[in-house]
Amino acid sequence: MAICGCVIGETKIKNSLELVNICDIQTGMKTDALDRLLKEVAESQKLVAYLKADFSGANSPLADQLLAEADEGPFSLHQWVEALCLFKEWLEARELALPIENQIGYIGCAAEAGSAYSTLTPLALQVEEMLEAYGCDHAVKR
Repeated sequence: MAICGCVIGETKIKNSLELVNICDIQTGMKTDALDRLLKEVAESQKLVAYLKADFSGANSPLADQLLAEADEGPFSLHQWVEALCLFKEWLEARELALPIENQIGYIGCAAEAGSAYSTLTPLALQVEEMLEAYGCDHAVKR
């Protein structure tokens, strides 16, 4: 869910990360990117569990990367997390591994390619089709 172009007071907001930073300044509190992602998928226990497992601890900076990537295109954060969860399942079914930052990059490519056709097709479906058609050469056996 990109917030591009929103205006708070007299400040034009370019993306979700900037909004989080402005909220931090206004409240004096640091908002965690992972908290923002968890709020976006709160109605899905599966997606919440995925985020808590894969984006906490040492991987918490990846939540910032995910927010930044999602802000670059037309797909919501919820769709991004669904696509990442699908990607993880695809990798596990094939006993493959790929760092999360590379998964985010792959999905970014799928989002960019898919948005040329239509944003009506869910991002997870576009990623699934891309994985089935082309695979993922950078994934390695576990």
